[in-house]
Amino acid sequence: MEVFYTFIIYPMVWSGFWLLSWFNSKVNQGFKLRRNKSWIKAFDSKSQWIWFHVASGELEYAKPVMRTLKQSGKFKILVTYFSPSATRALAKASDVDLYIPMPWDTPWNWNQFLDHYKPQVLAIARTDTWPNMVWQTAKRNIPSILFSATLPSHSGRYASFWGRLFYGSVVEKLSTISCVSESDRDNFTRLAPDQSFTVDGDTRFDQVIYRVSENRPLRLEFNGGPVFVAGSTWPEDEKILIPALKEPIGRGLKAIIAPHEPSDIHLRFLEESLLAHGLKPTRYSELNPGADIILIDQVGILADLYRFAQVAFIGGSFKKSIHSVMEASACGALAIFGPYHFNNREALALKSEKLAVEVTNSEQIRNILLKELDLDPSQIILRKKSMKAFVQKNSGVSLKISSWIKTQLPKTYSNHPQ
Repeated sequence: MEVFYTFIIYPMVWSGFWLLSWFNSKVNQGFKLRRNKSWIKAFDSKSQWIWFHVASGELEYAKPVMRTLKQSGKFKILVTYFSPSATRALAKASDVDLYIPMPWDTPWNWNQFLDHYKPQVLAIARTDTWPNMVWQTAKRNIPSILFSATLPSHSGRYASFWGRLFYGSVVEKLSTISCVSESDRDNFTRLAPDQSFTVDGDTRFDQVIYRVSENRPLRLEFNGGPVFVAGSTWPEDEKILIPALKEPIGRGLKAIIAPHEPSDIHLRFLEESLLAHGLKPTRYSELNPGADIILIDQVGILADLYRFAQVAFIGGSFKKSIHSVMEASACGALAIFGPYHFNNREALALKSEKLAVEVTNSEQIRNILLKELDLDPSQIILRKKSMKAFVQKNSGVSLKISSWIKTQLPKTYSNHPQ
């Protein structure tokens, strides 16, 4: 399988990326980052490194584990990433000592990487298990863990015979896999029956709780009336959402829309759509007090916006796949979302406990918002308490993962005092 992947499958994958790089700026940037092996950097060779790998957004699953490690010892954290979109978040991650683009997935690149950095442990967040990364790490007997791991039954890695055969040859070489749920463990077991598995849950809950607790200041104040936040929205979401807002806003609802991609083109499109529906928008950077709705024109503040929200619409749910509901839930906001939410376990769990609502059209959204305007305050308090309890009962996974990592380190390293 290694020879077949390295000399047949991966060259085809690489060629596809190369062709795409001529038309896609993000892919082109990825090529530039790896040009002349820029992933080889000067570093503190006297330290021993714990190595995390993320694709991009999976950094949010790794952050609480890294933070827990840093709090318990003088650990050095090295992060490799696949997508250039991770660099902005990594630059702000105080617990990361060094971050670099992952090498192209060939044995010779990974052997050069491993010779250079000599990591003690590999921890892969969520799903991004590149075959040669795992195979070459295993050949050197470097302990490895895949954490917050999911394997849905509809995934191509599981649903097809060839997917199971190939992916099984990769995950069987990991030291252990920490699964989110029992069903994930069952599916992984079918791929690699001799592998070591635990069911620990999702580290993202710990990150969400931490992020909400930061309570970063915003230039917003709301006096009276419920607040509605639509987060990470796409045009497909906004097409359904905007017609639902005029009547609730006319009755006192405060509204915020935070687009997933707040480009000037997207924001102008949103402004035109809102004006066409009789609503006056203002951008967050300008904040006209006479406006009906605030459009967020910067990134990185959505988790802070949710703390104002009584109700939150979760974007992506009328497009292809819903974004995370965790931040809204951790703030106690009622989550509403469209039909494309079956990729998200938390959305399904919240819906089953009547702490979230699925909608399919504008009228349903309008009716929910109108109902919220008349809701008794005691009902709101009780619901917030239930939603925060849902998030809290799923916390603590990061401590389990960091504890496993420390057990794999040399005693002189793992017992190093703060």
